[in-house]
Amino acid sequence: MTRIASVVFLLLAVSVVSLAAGEPGQAAITWQGFADTRAGLTGSDSSLELSQIEVSLSALVTPWLSLDATLAGDGSDGIGLGAGYMTLKYASDTVSASLVAGRFDIPLGLSSSWYASPDNALPFSVMLNDAMVEGWNNAGCMGELGFGAFSVLLYLVEGGMESITNSDSGRAGGVRFGWKPVDGISAGVSLAASRHDAGRRFSWVGCDLEAELGPLALAFEYLAKLPDDVWERRSKGGMAQARMDLDALAGLRLGLIVRGEIVAPRDEEVERALTLGLTWSHDEKLRLTAAAKLPKTGDTGLVLQAITSF
Repeated sequence: MTRIASVVFLLLAVSVVSLAAGEPGQAAITWQGFADTRAGLTGSDSSLELSQIEVSLSALVTPWLSLDATLAGDGSDGIGLGAGYMTLKYASDTVSASLVAGRFDIPLGLSSSWYASPDNALPFSVMLNDAMVEGWNNAGCMGELGFGAFSVLLYLVEGGMESITNSDSGRAGGVRFGWKPVDGISAGVSLAASRHDAGRRFSWVGCDLEAELGPLALAFEYLAKLPDDVWERRSKGGMAQARMDLDALAGLRLGLIVRGEIVAPRDEEVERALTLGLTWSHDEKLRLTAAAKLPKTGDTGLVLQAITSF
């Protein structure tokens, strides 16, 4: 799987270089990144770690063609290619379209866009994502079409996931429907399926909603995973999050976050957790967060997080 992704990305990079050589002065390269450092305490266990580091580069070759690459890792496993893809895009007053080829995060639900630390309001990943999606990242193709308040996104990828198969054999695909009726409110429905030679079959069904109401931001998500495509055998989970920006209310650079979660694996005990967080930020370059995760069973997790963006 990694070999195929590397070959695809290399071919795309060669294509971009050729195009850039044919159109001098068109390519514009930008980069950005972040480092996430954490100190944690769970029960009697403490830790101090570089949890995540990421550098992203983007080359705008022409107004309709761009190349993106992300190097990501942590303090123990080193740094590798987290994503690498080419994007073809078109936009008019009424319609937008894009085609992506390479390696990318699979857009399965709202929390699939929260893998990078700055995108996640809390230093804890979403439980339903951990239980049923596992940070899904694969090589393949993805196309999106937007018209007015509606959008549809389709993808076909290799389909590898540790809990499904340890081989490169298999394919997966999915679709996501989006709706933005007004500024600040968006909803989505996600469907996906994975097929493998070993006979393992899984499907996912999910829906989500985001709403920004002045200083208050709300997020909701539901996701179900169906072994062998059987609804009665599904594992399911839900998440609700509220984030209040105190800067707009009291001139403080503080934010309050509350997240409630529930995961119900098939034939296993239901897991519940409430997470509380307090953040302080400075010019989008530094964010400090203190958070406590209170599970129904097990030890409370306490984390102090510092995210530096550059």
